[in-house]
Amino acid sequence: MARGAQYHLVPGQSLVTVLVRRGGVLARLGHDHVVASHAMTGHVSLEQRLALLRIPLDSLSVDEPALRQAAGLDPEVSDEAIRGTRHNMQVHVLQTAHYPQASVQVQCERDTFRHCHVEIELHGVRHDYLIPLEVEATPDRLQASGFLTLKQSDYGIVPLSVLGGALRVEDPVEISFRIVAER
Repeated sequence: MARGAQYHLVPGQSLVTVLVRRGGVLARLGHDHVVASHAMTGHVSLEQRLALLRIPLDSLSVDEPALRQAAGLDPEVSDEAIRGTRHNMQVHVLQTAHYPQASVQVQCERDTFRHCHVEIELHGVRHDYLIPLEVEATPDRLQASGFLTLKQSDYGIVPLSVLGGALRVEDPVEISFRIVAER
């Protein structure tokens, strides 16, 4: 990425949210979650239409009230439920001790941001997606946003399940992101 202007992500302004839904016949006993990262880092080259991003998984937040409300969920979740969800996510689901980060590479076609190849490495597994991006760029600042759905099982992740699957986390998750980068 040596060619052209380099933009560096602004972690406090960049955001990735993951909407995780509950399922099973006892789904009413659980709740949906919003997992988020405010700590994404990386670089973007507009000339190459390339972004390399890293998301530290040990700093993910769970169920921030404002993010839950923005997702259309009840903003109130007990601190105990948040701690339990975060522990299960870190230790049992994402196994952050073994897989401390997710890596994302975005390569857009030369003439448009409507066809961007996104490669996500998570849990030691890589998968490619084709998604459109909304991009706003000035000489000093870049903002890109988008959305995709992925299955946890595609990455070898077994969604949490209790009571023989009567209460479980659904396999598909919905990811929304906003990347803010400055020169």
